[in-house]
Amino acid sequence: MTNKIPGTPEAWENGPLGKDAAYAEKHLETEAEQSVIDEAFGLKAISIRLETELIASYKAVAKHYGMGYQPLMRQALHRFIDSELKKIALDAMQKDAPSREIEFPSLSKAA
Repeated sequence: MTNKIPGTPEAWENGPLGKDAAYAEKHLETEAEQSVIDEAFGLKAISIRLETELIASYKAVAKHYGMGYQPLMRQALHRFIDSELKKIALDAMQKDAPSREIEFPSLSKAA
């Protein structure tokens, strides 16, 4: 029986897991199987460079919510894009709508 390290995010980030062959297991999914999974969930792997401090902040917030930082980043991106699309739609509606300025009669009587 092998001595296992608990699978915590810290163990992955700090190196005890993932860097030592003694604790590695062969991944059962082939690239083709992963492709099918990604397609089913509508996912696409990308590479992005982010500031170390930003990643650390995401990890801290994710830990608070009991989730991984990458799903938190996806959630934040969804929230941002939903908000921006609503703003764009509202802007388009306001540009296409006829002027709705209301003229109010003067409150003072002309002499």
